[in-house]
Amino acid sequence: MRFRRHVALKETLLATVSKTMTGVYIMHYSVFHIVTALIPINSLATKLTLIVLTFVLSVLLAD
Repeated sequence: MRFRRHVALKETLLATVSKTMTGVYIMHYSVFHIVTALIPINSLATKLTLIVLTFVLSVLLAD
């Protein structure tokens, strides 16, 4: 990706966001895996709800 203006600022911002999103993904996957290992979930709606709740929790904890 090439920037025309404010190159250093945009590259720093992009690098920071990339690292943060990687951390959020790792936390999200870990929490979801632990919860599904402890609680047997058979319903698709429950799994989708759990994914959304886990994502929100992960974002709040990572911030």
